[in-house]
Amino acid sequence: MRTKSKKVLLLLKLPPPYGGGEIRAEFLKNYVKNDPRFVIIERRRKSARKATQGKFQFSKIKENIVYLFNFIQILQKVKPMLVFVPLGKKFLSFFYDSLFFWIAYLFNTPCVTELPGSQFDVLKQSKLARWYGRLILSKLKSIRVLSNKIAKYLEGYGITNTVVFDNGVFVGCNGDYDSKNNRKPVKLLFVGVISPQKGFDVLVEAFRRMIENGKDIELYVLGEWISDNYKKAVIFKINECKMQNRIFFEGVKLGKNKWEIFQRCHIFVLPSYNEGQPLSLLEAFGCGLPIIASKVGGIPETIVDGEHGFLIEPGSVDQLSGKLSILIDSPTIRMRMSIANSLLFKERYTIDRYLNNYVNWLLNIF
Repeated sequence: MRTKSKKVLLLLKLPPPYGGGEIRAEFLKNYVKNDPRFVIIERRRKSARKATQGKFQFSKIKENIVYLFNFIQILQKVKPMLVFVPLGKKFLSFFYDSLFFWIAYLFNTPCVTELPGSQFDVLKQSKLARWYGRLILSKLKSIRVLSNKIAKYLEGYGITNTVVFDNGVFVGCNGDYDSKNNRKPVKLLFVGVISPQKGFDVLVEAFRRMIENGKDIELYVLGEWISDNYKKAVIFKINECKMQNRIFFEGVKLGKNKWEIFQRCHIFVLPSYNEGQPLSLLEAFGCGLPIIASKVGGIPETIVDGEHGFLIEPGSVDQLSGKLSILIDSPTIRMRMSIANSLLFKERYTIDRYLNNYVNWLLNIF
């Protein structure tokens, strides 16, 4: 009989691209890389972009086959008690990632995963795709999700093997909100993939209304474009509305350069249509920024409306404009929310708390 070790084998998709899943994987890798209880297989593509993530590419075939064979060799050598397998959101990437589950299954090794978003394409496509998605998810030993609402959603598909705990992040801001609170212009911050799904169209239109109403504001945008066509359409509208000197696209920023932009901004805005518990939102908490975000996914379990910021319906330009107007006009409300957010971050969303929870989950499943 094959004797198991007491090690956990981690398959980690690392940046780039710099999405939440990849950033969390980097956090976990750095936290456990010297821990003998863990073995890590890294998967990193230097040219990867969010625009092509989850899509079929011939150039990936050889790399994926090599990765699979490497996994088999390490699985045979290490004989882990558990394997962490990340599962893609799109069906093609989900199907490929599930091959690692089946290989581990043949070796009688249980697997766990996390579902970091709030909308899972594999459960919303064809009847066959839904059947396959439910089959894989139901056979996993444990699935980490980001909110009780998401766990309840999965229960509707018969998936009950979930565990819920918060994300966490490292923050490089000094938290000195008071020193900038009364400075003009008021600076808004958006962080994420620049796409319709993130509600960027909604933000641009609400920003236009604020300018039209005479608000002294600027918008800083961190992230990569979902496509060149979308970029052209958005830039055209910005130029048409003569807002090009008020909206600044900074691209993907890391380390000190990223925190300098967080530090200078007053309000964080994320009007997405779908989210789990976005890292950028937690970073805004850590930097003491008041937040306006859509009430989707795990966000309503993260933000108390009126205390840490404001929750809006996804797609509502009217609601976003109204809440922006309140925060832009009231340094007092901004300061109150900033204090509340800094305190909550220290209680719930620090990187140490998150990683401790993660390791405890992986080591105490049995």
